[in-house]
Amino acid sequence: MGQALLRNRTGQCSHHPALQAALRGLILEAIELEQAGNKIVRPQTQEAIPEELAHLFSTVPGLQASFEALTPGRRRAYLLHFNAAKQSKTRLSRIERCIAQILADKGLAD
Repeated sequence: MGQALLRNRTGQCSHHPALQAALRGLILEAIELEQAGNKIVRPQTQEAIPEELAHLFSTVPGLQASFEALTPGRRRAYLLHFNAAKQSKTRLSRIERCIAQILADKGLAD
């Protein structure tokens, strides 16, 4: 079945009526859900604040306020970057390199 689909790149499934019927059913169901106003609810995951960052919040003036003022996407990017490090000293080093950017309300990639 996979080879037939690779050979037929015109978008037609004439060689596979069962597949065509299944796809048509899924598309019609998706259209009905969209018209009914149903939305996909994605679970909100909160990234953990590393201990090193929490400690620096109390020692660096304005860091916590600046961090909390960042957009949720920027905060998440920083937290993912910090938490990706396995060792505490690496996390601390990453956080220290980013303090100036956080205080300047910049994102990780800005």
